[in-house]
Amino acid sequence: MSIPVMLGAACSASMILIRDKELVAPEGPGLALAFVVAALVGFVCIKWFLAFVEKHSLIGFGVYCCAVSVLGLLAQAVGAG
Repeated sequence: MSIPVMLGAACSASMILIRDKELVAPEGPGLALAFVVAALVGFVCIKWFLAFVEKHSLIGFGVYCCAVSVLGLLAQAVGAG
């Protein structure tokens, strides 16, 4: 769901970047490489996580999140009172 928003932001930022000739000349190749590397790493991480979720349950993580939430609420209640 975030892909259209991210693509729109990337296009908008790219148009600004392209218009700034002073920044594009020295930083252009590095920015292009960073973009490609970030896209590849993101793709690999998503692919790995989807495979992980197919084989493992996230119930333990859910219990952990609930416990940390309760502890956080209790800490805030004690600190505010």
